[in-house]
Amino acid sequence: MKITELSPKIFEKIEFQLSKVKFLPEKMGCYVITNFSKDIMYIGQTINLKSRLQQHLENDQKTKLTSNGKAYYFYFKIIEQEIHLNKLERGWLNAFELKEGHIPILNSVRGPV
Repeated sequence: MKITELSPKIFEKIEFQLSKVKFLPEKMGCYVITNFSKDIMYIGQTINLKSRLQQHLENDQKTKLTSNGKAYYFYFKIIEQEIHLNKLERGWLNAFELKEGHIPILNSVRGPV
């Protein structure tokens, strides 16, 4: 599923690189990680976009090559009220699962324990 198929749409993005973390706000939001072709690889939510991207970049499982390619873009949508985080993330995940029949490839990857 492509990022352009999600609703509501996401317009803000940065490259999935440590050097780009400084450009992210320390705000809550929902986000999507895609490969270069804009295929969705991960859907998530966070209280702090900046620190969450850094956590993903420190996780070898999230930065390595997968059958869908490598993570390349970090799309994000700032959410003003925390109550809307779960609703938006769940809506995006449901849309992905309905279309693809499974969750995004990196959502099934666990970080270090």
